[in-house]
Amino acid sequence: MIDRRTTGLATPWFHGWNIVAVAFLVQVFAVGLSTSVYGVYIDPMGTDLGASRFTSTLGFALLMAGLGVTSPIAGRLIERGSIRNLIVIGFIVLAASLLLLSLANHIFQVLIIYGVLIATGATLAGALPASTLVTNWFYSLRGRALGISTIGASAGGLLLPPVAALLIENFDWRVSFQVLAVACLIITLPIVWLVVANRPEDKGLHVDGAAQPVAPTPGDVRVEPALSMMGILRSRAFWGIALCVGLGNSVTSGVMVNIVPHAADMGHSPVHAAYLISVFTVGLVAGKLLIGAASDRFGLGMLWQVCLTMTGLGIVFLMYSASLPALIFACCLAGIGSGGYYPLMGMSIASSFPIASFSKVMGLVLPVLYLLAAPAAPLAGLVSDLTGSYSSAMWAALALLLIAGFIMRFVGGTRMAAKP
Repeated sequence: MIDRRTTGLATPWFHGWNIVAVAFLVQVFAVGLSTSVYGVYIDPMGTDLGASRFTSTLGFALLMAGLGVTSPIAGRLIERGSIRNLIVIGFIVLAASLLLLSLANHIFQVLIIYGVLIATGATLAGALPASTLVTNWFYSLRGRALGISTIGASAGGLLLPPVAALLIENFDWRVSFQVLAVACLIITLPIVWLVVANRPEDKGLHVDGAAQPVAPTPGDVRVEPALSMMGILRSRAFWGIALCVGLGNSVTSGVMVNIVPHAADMGHSPVHAAYLISVFTVGLVAGKLLIGAASDRFGLGMLWQVCLTMTGLGIVFLMYSASLPALIFACCLAGIGSGGYYPLMGMSIASSFPIASFSKVMGLVLPVLYLLAAPAAPLAGLVSDLTGSYSSAMWAALALLLIAGFIMRFVGGTRMAAKP
């Protein structure tokens, strides 16, 4: 670990924190304009184009599939080229996609745009390049920096859907896409172009803002050579991380989508039930910050178990609680645990693989995450339709969390100890 007390700081303000701010910003727009706002457009777009809700929602499934396909490709591009250029290209593609959506006259055009173009733009501009940048710029404070930057995805989910809904209400869905496309370009491109650099060395700086580079210790992943794709896929650490975060995120997806109807089954009004989504989202933000900061000091394996346990306890409270305060507590607990997965994923990859391979590894982890998370919400809904209750789905969620904990304990990476 870099000892900032002995090395000092090269500058009063470390440019790495500007990188964190940009990583936050790009995830607000890349995630917010791709996955977060989708539900806002289902009814107005479907009604205008004469499509059923089922057909309209197929675009989200295709978007998930597209994100999974493009992530490995983007990981290799990031490893070899300019991250700044790729983010710029990503936002140009994303904005052009929104403009094309505003011109669509058939639902199948919408499906193709989401599955191909928006997926490509969101991948090139979103979490993958953002996490790679933060990892390149930080070491001793990497967990805290990743925790802050990943909040951007949650912020996009909180801010952009209401904005999109307001634009639709005052104009229409086509105009809203056009406004969001222009705003996306105006806000993101100048900042990304001026601030982003792949590594601190590109600006004459050192990791964590140290005044001089710190000599690497034996086995330090910062200096190990990059791995091939087959080398990564043969790694026990890769499958441990990918399966753990994938199973954990599948539970998160199932809870977020189905918490409102579950609360309605408990006799709560739609308005009160909707509050639970906000509580869960606030928990996600808190988890990213708390677990991200803790990962700079404590063992990653232990923190994975803490997060999975907190999520599991939240599920148990959801199963056996009916009052609104108890449901709020359950959502807060599950949200904090779930929020921790995201900084821990980045920290686990950075601790178990050469830094030169970070983007390639994360690009291969994300398809596993999407594949495991995509069916969780509809399967939970199907269980509710067949049994009249979410209890069986919640028991299944607990089983998945147990499996994830077992995987991380016995199959996960060999470098999950506390940082020296």
